[in-house]
Amino acid sequence: MALGSGWYYNSTSGAVIYQPPVLGLPQGLLPGWHGPFPTKAAADAYGNKLAAQGKGAKPTGFAGAVGNTAGAAASNATSAATGGLNDLASRLSQSHTWIRVGEAVAGFILIYVGAKAFFPQTVNTVASTAKTARKAAIHI
Repeated sequence: MALGSGWYYNSTSGAVIYQPPVLGLPQGLLPGWHGPFPTKAAADAYGNKLAAQGKGAKPTGFAGAVGNTAGAAASNATSAATGGLNDLASRLSQSHTWIRVGEAVAGFILIYVGAKAFFPQTVNTVASTAKTARKAAIHI
């Protein structure tokens, strides 16, 4: 076989393809691709072995490969979303998170008190406008 030519199996999609002997990047160097195999049957056998071990998708035709790829993408998106929610829940249950929230609230209070001490008329004007807007929003 020439460099890069042969049959290749993709463990994500289950696709089995033939790459002719051309100068270029062999599929085996790309993530998820395995090979080269001398025959399609050898690539299929390798794919079936990985699928039986739970390490790859079962070799399929084009439609199955598209379905396997879409399914893997949906699974990855779901695990990323649930991982993010689990991370948020974990952080909310940690005491140092609430210490930081308390520090931020205390900082805003200090800024408000300082601004009111230096610019009492301006702060009162802004505060009264905010109170008026709040009352208007409540009545709507």
